Amino acid sequence: MISELEELNLMIQTEADEILYEYGLMGVLHSFGKPFVSGSYFLNLMTWRDLDIYLSSDIMNEESFFELGKNISL
Repeated sequence: MISELEELNLMIQTEADEILYEYGLMGVLHSFGKPFVSGSYFLNLMTWRDLDIYLSSDIMNEESFFELGKNISL
């Protein structure tokens, strides 16, 4: 039997997967560096809609930072 918290985690993690993969956020991030999703998503303990993402990049400067923001918003 699945608990309420496990059910909530599954629902929110499914929504996060949609944002990351179906809507293409990971693809955009990959074009600017190496993204790593951490926090409650990584630990499989999601209880609210929050994604912690680190982006390792050798090319990040002010111009590419704003270009990344623009690409995310498209």
